[in-house]
Amino acid sequence: MSDRKEKRAAAKAKLKEKLKKAGNMLTNSKFFQKKVDAAWEACNKDGSESINKDGLYTGIIFIHLKLAENAGSAACHPPSREVCDKLFEAADADKSGNVDKEEFSDIVVILCGQLLKRMIAYYGFMIVLVPIISVALVKVSGRFTRIPSGTLTEKAIEHVTTGFLFSQVLPFFWNRIDDKAHKKMIDKATAKNKNE
Repeated sequence: MSDRKEKRAAAKAKLKEKLKKAGNMLTNSKFFQKKVDAAWEACNKDGSESINKDGLYTGIIFIHLKLAENAGSAACHPPSREVCDKLFEAADADKSGNVDKEEFSDIVVILCGQLLKRMIAYYGFMIVLVPIISVALVKVSGRFTRIPSGTLTEKAIEHVTTGFLFSQVLPFFWNRIDDKAHKKMIDKATAKNKNE
């Protein structure tokens, strides 16, 4: 076996190991695999059986948009181009500038590994915590204002507060969480490249 093939086989084995750790109920489902297959078909129009960095990023965006059709906005937060490029470089052991369908699928699973947690947390916050926090904030601020308790005005203020938390506060925290997760992925990919 040539040195190039050995490097490629070793890189695939490492990627498979990471895939096992990153996989979850969502990424192991047939539904998700159909989305990955559709993304591959959309990115590999020329039938070359490999794609470059642009194709990978396009596939990631495609999958996130398709998942958002079913799961809502919680699934529509794709990783940055930098994160995708670093994982591409880590998967491209032979430095050919392309990855095949299996590598593409593995990278997608790694990049989407946090989506199920994100969706559960997002909808848990949306359905339970944000309304409770909004009501509590309005009640506390009601002590310092002249808004009568139990009125339509108080309910309207609670809804405005809920909208503010959804549109301004939660995205700030989601971005912080995503930035940390993506930085961790980049650091791992960079460390792997330095070790090779």
